[in-house]
Amino acid sequence: MKRNSANRSALLIASALLSVLSSPPWLGAGEPDAGSDTKGRETPQALVATYNDAVARKDWKTCYLCYDAKMRAEFLLSMFHGIGMKQDATFKTSVGEIAKKHKGDKGPRTNEIAIPQVRPDTRMAKDLRAFEKLQEQFRDLPGFVDEMANLVGEGPFAKLRDVRDIKIAGDLAVGQGRIDYPPPADMVQPIHFCKLDGRWYLTVPDPPPALSVNERAAKLKAEVESFSVMLACSGRPAPEEEPGKSRGARDIGVKLLITVHPYPHSMHLSPAQAKKLIEYFATEGFLRQAVEIGKQEIPDREPSDKYYSLQVQTQNLGLHEDLGWGSKLVKRLTGLRDALDGEAAERMDAILAGLADEPEK
Repeated sequence: MKRNSANRSALLIASALLSVLSSPPWLGAGEPDAGSDTKGRETPQALVATYNDAVARKDWKTCYLCYDAKMRAEFLLSMFHGIGMKQDATFKTSVGEIAKKHKGDKGPRTNEIAIPQVRPDTRMAKDLRAFEKLQEQFRDLPGFVDEMANLVGEGPFAKLRDVRDIKIAGDLAVGQGRIDYPPPADMVQPIHFCKLDGRWYLTVPDPPPALSVNERAAKLKAEVESFSVMLACSGRPAPEEEPGKSRGARDIGVKLLITVHPYPHSMHLSPAQAKKLIEYFATEGFLRQAVEIGKQEIPDREPSDKYYSLQVQTQNLGLHEDLGWGSKLVKRLTGLRDALDGEAAERMDAILAGLADEPEK
């Protein structure tokens, strides 16, 4: 199934919610996982029928239990993000009361879904670590989901339609179907399944491995007409750098944008110049060190950190690297300046001149 993108702050919101709920846990035996037998999930087709029946009955607990750990993690973090965005104090009080009700020690018969091993550099790995903590903290996480869905008043699970051509390979399966979203999001797409302890679950595939340096270079060149380079300064200015008080506060933002296809406020690069720049990135280290957007997780930084980042993008490939600050940054940007011509090189000269006055971190 198609992934819902989770905002980074969802992880912080989940942690904050758990830390706020500091009252003593409810004691008593936890409820066993409703999925402790295979009935209704003995095949992928049976799972789809069970899931769709639960959606129709607004049985959100059963819907949630049809998800594997990866989909549960995505769902919960997205839900916590939505909670964090609401400003209604009464709503947040109700959330706290529901969470306290379901938080606490588990009984001996309570089943927790297994946490799969995924590549540690992916967003999915971070989501699963947060989900694992939630499983440990909540006595009845499916019950919490069910009550939260009823509190929000909107169906959080969408029916699966026209699921067909399911092909099973060991403990994995994939078919084609539609998710009951409004158009155009209701397009035909792969529906993925996995089998754990004799039961089938809905899942999402692991992100494919990142491309090699040569593969990245080849793809960038093949899509050179959509090639772009963006250099940006990120972070929060120090108190003495508040707007109107210091040049440092004004330095936050996009510093350089060069593209092959002409765009407003960008500097133009010919396809030949772009290919030359790609060769430079291959030898300089960027194509080896950059994370592949959508496959790998961009490292988190403290909000107060001030740093430069470099992003290279074509239609189907995005690469990102944090360049940091200080002398190493200046060395990297000096090399980039030498690989550029004309207006872009002049812009890099101005950026480097500005960095010469900045303190070393």
